[in-house]
Amino acid sequence: MTPSNSECGMRNAECGSRTALHYEFRTPNSAFRAAWVVPVDRPPIPNAVVTTRDGRIDRIIAANDVPADGYTDLGRVILMPGLINAHTHLELTNYHGKIPPMPFWTWLDRLIALRAAAGPQAEREAVERGAHLSLAAGVTLLGDISRTHQAWPVLAATEPAKVCFAELLSFAARPARTPEELTQQVDTTETSARLIVGVSPHAPYTVQPAHLRAACELARQRRLPITMHLAETREEVEFCTHGTGVVTELLDRFGQTDHIPSPRTTPAVYVRGMFPPEMPLLVAHGNYLDDASIAILAQTSWSVVFCPRTHRYFGHDPHPFRRLIDAGVNVAVGTDSAASLPTDDGYAPLSVLDEIRFLHAEHPDVPAATLLDMITRNAARALSMADVAGSITPGKWADLIAVPIDAQGPDDPIRNILTSNAPPAYTIVQGRIVAGAA
Repeated sequence: MTPSNSECGMRNAECGSRTALHYEFRTPNSAFRAAWVVPVDRPPIPNAVVTTRDGRIDRIIAANDVPADGYTDLGRVILMPGLINAHTHLELTNYHGKIPPMPFWTWLDRLIALRAAAGPQAEREAVERGAHLSLAAGVTLLGDISRTHQAWPVLAATEPAKVCFAELLSFAARPARTPEELTQQVDTTETSARLIVGVSPHAPYTVQPAHLRAACELARQRRLPITMHLAETREEVEFCTHGTGVVTELLDRFGQTDHIPSPRTTPAVYVRGMFPPEMPLLVAHGNYLDDASIAILAQTSWSVVFCPRTHRYFGHDPHPFRRLIDAGVNVAVGTDSAASLPTDDGYAPLSVLDEIRFLHAEHPDVPAATLLDMITRNAARALSMADVAGSITPGKWADLIAVPIDAQGPDDPIRNILTSNAPPAYTIVQGRIVAGAA
């Protein structure tokens, strides 16, 4: 059987330039047949059915062993785990296309001016739009950072699972600016199985050392995910190692030089000293990690999330993601915010699938399975959600996407996904079809 109006309640939702049809599948247990199933944790399986029970993966069965009326036939598609965007800022969604590509620090000044003019309500609306864009792009788990932790009440009403990171920035105009304010934001977040709270001390040059230690201790005591922008720009590295440059001028302007001194070492060495040896950290960007820093990361349980199109947007030097992988570091892919994504490259703004398609075009020799891991298994591990997401494994959430097979593409289903430009045909959350391309 195929989804129809009689089986599904449908409503239209605008998703930028794409329109999505939202379905509400009415059975707690369901089964979906696809031409290929890509579980990620094992080789692809042709002509198979994925069954779900109570919103969790139950089994993968050969389609020939299931009666034709016992599943929803999704057609000529590749069924795979729901995708994971390990690093984004949904509250910046509506600034997409407002700032042309330029160096990071010039862009930052422009973004601050846009945010001041827009106001909090506009950014709350942007969070909801960003969640719908993400769902249409096949993202079923988000790692979202909100400057004032205003995103989580909006995201609570949306279908994707989410890790909502409350951000700490010591000299910001609004909370959280202190460990006490950060703790209050954590305490007032209404969490659930699919809405986890995390903490995000912003960066080495925006968080006082004592505040960073306190944020780490909060995450350790509460067992919360923690993420931090680290080695994102050359200027950050210059400040950390030498105490000079643009970042020092920024701190002077805000009267923070005495409160946030240069550690006189690399960002990785500095932050490593703040963390217990076994504690995981999700490093956002890591654009300028040198070999010594990579060696440090390889001795930890840290992950790095690389944002390929944002990286190009800012004109950064080549990213060390391949050296990180070779060193054994867990590397995921994220989109960053829509505000730092191009508008004319043919890709959707908050699609991690399009991020790895872009990366595949730039680095065709990287194995296709390695790229797919970066938006599934690796990303789940980076967000401390590997027990429920990232692969089609019995017991994990029944969050899936179906990508149309490109008839002109490679026979290998994973490579077919990477060389295609088709958006997902269906997004499935907890065993229910919730979105499908019109």
